Order: sequence, then C-alpha cells, then structure tokens
Amino acid sequence: MQVIDMMRRFARDRRPLETRSRAWLGAISLAVITVVVAATTAVTQLHLGELTYAAEFGQAAGIRKGDQVTVAGVPVGTVDGTKLAGDRVVVTMKIHRDVPVGPDSSAAIKLTSVLGSREVVLKPAGKGSLPGRRIPLAHTTVPYDLQKLLQDSTTTFEQVDADQFARSMQSLAAQLSQTPGVLPDALANVQNLSAVIADRRDDIGALLRNTAQLATILGNQQSDIGALVTQGGALIHEIVSRRDAVVRLLNAATTLVNTAHGVLAVDHGDLDGMLTDIRTLTSMLGDHDALLRNMFQVMPVALRNIANATGSGPFLDFLLPGGLMMDSWMCAIAAQADAHGVPHDLETFKDCR
Repeated sequence: MQVIDMMRRFARDRRPLETRSRAWLGAISLAVITVVVAATTAVTQLHLGELTYAAEFGQAAGIRKGDQVTVAGVPVGTVDGTKLAGDRVVVTMKIHRDVPVGPDSSAAIKLTSVLGSREVVLKPAGKGSLPGRRIPLAHTTVPYDLQKLLQDSTTTFEQVDADQFARSMQSLAAQLSQTPGVLPDALANVQNLSAVIADRRDDIGALLRNTAQLATILGNQQSDIGALVTQGGALIHEIVSRRDAVVRLLNAATTLVNTAHGVLAVDHGDLDGMLTDIRTLTSMLGDHDALLRNMFQVMPVALRNIANATGSGPFLDFLLPGGLMMDSWMCAIAAQADAHGVPHDLETFKDCR
C-alpha cells in the first residue's frame, strides 16, 4: 500500500520537463555522463574478465607494455609489463578468462612486421590450471639470443686452426697469381651479363609471368592433357597390335614409289608426248571458246526435243506437215517443170510463184 501511495504521489507531482529547472537537468545529465565514462574507463583499466599470467623469457626481445597476446593468430590479451628477475625477464600478461592456459602451455615472442612490432604467441596445452599462473623459462622462446650467438661464435672460432688458415690463404694467393689472363675477361663477361639481366629485368619479369600463366593453363587443362596422353597410348598400342598390317602398308607404299619411279624414268618420252597433246587440246579449246559456248547454249534445246520425242514410250514421235518433200525441194522441182513436161497449175507449185 505504501508503494502504491508513493506512485500516486509521484504521478501527481510529475510535471513536464519544460517546467523544471534547466540547471538541475544539466547537472543531472552531466553526472550521468561522468558516471558512464568513469565506469567504461574502470572496466578497461581494471581488465575485468581477464586473468594475470606471467612468463619467463631469456631476454625482453623488444617486447613492451600494450603489445598483443595471441593464440593461433587471435588476440586474447595484452602485455601488462616487464621486469627483470635475475638472469631472466618476467613478462606479465592480461589474458581472457576463457583461454585454457594449462600446465604445459608455452609462450614465444615473435616479430609481426619488418618495422619491429612484436607479440607474445601463447600455445595453451595440458589439462588443469597453470601453477602460479607462471610459464617457466623452459617453455618460452625468443626471436634471437645475442649472448648465445656470441658464445657459439667464440666457440667456433676457437676451433679454427689459425696457422692452417694462413697456409690456405697463402696457397690461394699463389694459385690466383698464376691465373691466366682469361680470368679478368671472364669476370668482365659476368659483369656484362649482370648488366644485361638488370636492363632486361622487365622482360624477364614478363617472361616469368607468362610462364606462370602457361603453368596455370596447363594445370587447368590437366584432365585434357591426361586424356590426350591416354589416347596417344591407345593409338600406339593399336599400331603395335597391327604391326603386320602397318608393315604391309609400308611395303605397298615402297612398291608404289618404285613403280612410279620406273614409269617416270622409262616412259619419260611417252609422258612428254601425252602432256604435249593435252596442251594442244587445251589450246584448241581455248581458240574455239565462242563455238563451244554457242554449242552449249543450243545443245539443251536439241536434247530436250529428243527427250520429248523419245519419252512417250519405246518409239519415236515426229511430224511431217509437208510430207517427205520440203518446200524448198518442191520449188526447185517447179523451176524445172518445163524441162520435164510437168504442168504449172499444180496446187503444190502455186506457193513458189
């Protein structure tokens, strides 16, 4: 009941924002913003949801606060700081709670760019939790160990026999002093070759790109090339299986060549005569080209008439309207009518007057 009464009084006292003091509204808004910013900053600075781990390294290797901590390339935290602990460096890290850092976990400082950026690569391993949340020196690596490198170099140079090295250099100098004069020319040619390669680097680059494209095309056409090789193998197998037939074919071809050689060699005169006659025939046809053209134009009509006359059956159709005597013959006879005593008033002679 008291809550209901308070809600009723709040409802009665509720007024529009325009009627309230702007100073109070501004102060309340500023306070709310300040609280939100402070809470966000606190969450970031306090690393809520993260655990602090430490790792022992042989040296700092350039790692510093703020560098990333990654697992398989995924950021899982940041480096919180470094401190010297005797002959080693302890790197503290803030890592997400959900990362299972087990007792066999290892860490390594890696270079991430040519500019010198670094990160801590974490490899979780093992079951359970990491004792003391501290990765021992035996499970960490650094990009390089300058002290160890110098020690190895010193040990290596201590094993070198200085006297033997000096004698080797003297022998080399003696050999080079007896070098023929062709050596400077060879070195000059090598220098010229290097200059040509340097001048043609664009062409060489284009050649390499074209080679890469050719390799890509061959790779894409691998199945077709395989099929071609398979078909070639099948063809060779078929040829081998039909070796006798191929041998007979080659023998027949050899016989044909020998026969043609004999014909051309023995009957050379007859072939020349035949070629001469062929040239004469073609020349005559060329000279009578107009006659041949006229003949080819008239022949279809005559052939069509012959086909019409003989196409009705096993007989020949023809029509003689003037009998067997043509008009020209009748007129010739009429001209000789007086000499032979033939009357001129015949009906046949009337058209010849």
